[in-house]
Amino acid sequence: MKIKFIIRFISLLILFYSCHNNNKATKNDLQKEGLRGSVKSVKETTYQAEVKDGEIQKGKIFIQLIKTFNEKGNILEENGCWPDRNDNLKNTCIYDHNEELLGVICYIDIDKINGTDYKIYFATIYKNDNIGNKIEEKNYNQGTKLNSISTFKYDEKGNC
Repeated sequence: MKIKFIIRFISLLILFYSCHNNNKATKNDLQKEGLRGSVKSVKETTYQAEVKDGEIQKGKIFIQLIKTFNEKGNILEENGCWPDRNDNLKNTCIYDHNEELLGVICYIDIDKINGTDYKIYFATIYKNDNIGNKIEEKNYNQGTKLNSISTFKYDEKGNC
């Protein structure tokens, strides 16, 4: 139970911080990460922090991600794993023809040995207004069971 919560929480963090595209004026994902040029993929490793002799040091690997970008610089897919638990996840971002983020599907590996059998763990579908602001977000468990709906309103300055 605790592992499922941790996996879901981290997956949500990954979703919202790396595949987030609220406004047409916002930067693409490559620009948000400070990357320039035609980057096709990036490997990102997050470590656990450890305190040794009163100083924070890099500990064991917590999660490893490989992010794949499309030609417009937005994340197409993220593949991640937690080495100490042998859990794998895959997030797939779906865009419309204007590069507006329509949704993200998170898959989790159910074949722990080969890492090849994924099932939908959850999905998030976005609805944007005519200027690209996110106005609705629907979250589904196992991809089909509606879990939550969030709505967003903006003032005349575009603040949510």
